[in-house]
Amino acid sequence: MTAESKTHLAADQAVRLLFADPDWQFKMGIGCLINGGAFALLLLNVILLPLCFCLWSLVAGYILMTTASKVVSPGNQLPVWTNFLELLIGGGIWIGASTLHSALFLLLAFLSLLIGELAGLDNLMSPAFLVWATAAWTIIVLGAATISLLSSYLLVNFATRQNLTAAFAVRQVFLRLRRQPRQMLEAWLIQLGLLYLATIIPILTVLGIFLIPSTVFFAQLIGCCLLSQAWREAASENELG
Repeated sequence: MTAESKTHLAADQAVRLLFADPDWQFKMGIGCLINGGAFALLLLNVILLPLCFCLWSLVAGYILMTTASKVVSPGNQLPVWTNFLELLIGGGIWIGASTLHSALFLLLAFLSLLIGELAGLDNLMSPAFLVWATAAWTIIVLGAATISLLSSYLLVNFATRQNLTAAFAVRQVFLRLRRQPRQMLEAWLIQLGLLYLATIIPILTVLGIFLIPSTVFFAQLIGCCLLSQAWREAASENELG
């Protein structure tokens, strides 16, 4: 592979390899069914949330297993739905870790608003209100983007290393970003766009809202393949070897 080709993300190749699996419809269908079941149970009664969490953990575990497989070799087929206890545990751990990632963003947003409140800058009549509002909004947006980027690749790192510390190994993400910033940013942006489209388009069709669990799972699978490809390309020779 030439140096030029390595600087670009071969998104089309990742998608083609995903659909090259002759059983991709069946394997994706199971994930869509589990996601849809969790959605239905949540609508039925909030008291069933623990059961929904278990189903979401199964889906998250499968995404992790797919990610690890694609990092090893992009040509690997989608893994078979098996070892459900392992999927449940791994997925549950990742959901917990990603919740902590999101908590950092909420803390950042809270601190930005708290500073404005304590300093009296959140008053519309304050001459510094516009400056504070612009600065706070910029910090919150940039913080959300940074945490989203890091969390996306921490998922890949956790999937490949299978230990809790890997879910918070921010240094590993920055090291790979230094080697392949373009590919990793492209993969993250495409994955983020797919998740937004998978949510927004069904909502716009009103009745399509019931398809969100399926479209989101579909977007997650494509996204994890793209992230895995970028992560693999950014690995050092020692990490590959």
